[in-house]
Amino acid sequence: MDNVAVALTVFIVSGVVVVMSGIQLARSGDALAEHTGWGHLWVGTIFLAGATSLPELFTNAIAVSIDAPAIAVGTVLGANMLNIFKLGVVGLVLGFLGKGFFQHVARETHMLALVTIGIATLVLVLAWTEIDVRLWIFSAGGLAIFVAYLLGMRLVYKAGRNGPEESASRDEPALLKRAWRGFFIAALAIAAAAPFLAISADGLAETTGFSGSFIGVLFVSLVTSLPEAAAAIEAARQGNYALVMGNLYGSCTFNLGILAVIDPLYREGPILGAFGSGHYAAALTGLSVMILGWVAMQKPRLMGAPRWLGLIGIVALYPVGLFWVFILD
Repeated sequence: MDNVAVALTVFIVSGVVVVMSGIQLARSGDALAEHTGWGHLWVGTIFLAGATSLPELFTNAIAVSIDAPAIAVGTVLGANMLNIFKLGVVGLVLGFLGKGFFQHVARETHMLALVTIGIATLVLVLAWTEIDVRLWIFSAGGLAIFVAYLLGMRLVYKAGRNGPEESASRDEPALLKRAWRGFFIAALAIAAAAPFLAISADGLAETTGFSGSFIGVLFVSLVTSLPEAAAAIEAARQGNYALVMGNLYGSCTFNLGILAVIDPLYREGPILGAFGSGHYAAALTGLSVMILGWVAMQKPRLMGAPRWLGLIGIVALYPVGLFWVFILD
């Protein structure tokens, strides 16, 4: 889009649609957890994280199809940095308000964080080793990420099954039906608005002269992460902290899985081969804040130093990571 006014208008309108849909996703996700008995973390990890990551999925598929892999990879890594940054901000705000954000972290929440850290490490190692082996239309790296995602989700599910189960309220089937309807309508709204959001953001970003990786890490990831932000804020407002952590860490895991999904669409080689210096900086920053987020979940020691230092570290590292990406590009 050459017309800045038009691009800005589209950006604002589509952004509002995404934010409102994210709020509806959080409300519907809470209702699904309550009326199915699946638990807030599992609903947040699979359903809410998958739905709020639809903008990344659509945007990355479009980016790869127009031969812009740097934007696709940058969007994934930038969105992950931003997701954990949100966790740090929410954790600090609610912690200082005394609402016990990290007071009762379930076993499956710890497992989800560790799985996300493991897959993020795997992606970084695979990109660094530059393995260029293809099995039909799939690369070895893409398949490894896909398998790691499935195994990781199984570990999270088993951890949840071994813990205390959440009771389901099954006396109102109409409420469950309404929750599913609201969830899918909100997800469809995000899918419809995502292309306009990404295209308008790209049109606005073109005037800056930044590289594709920096545009992906900062601009595109910022706008495609709006659903996670809206859903996390709404879930936190309702006190569903497991839903917040499941959504944000689950979105990170889902985003990394997107690399496996778009890998066959990139005909020039493995999608991980599109990693540049800025991408490595973003990947290392994302991995660092994920680890700090896991540290913050642990029981406080030394007057709470590990928890608060971890959260403060997350908030401080995000802008440092952005600057690092900028100077490397």
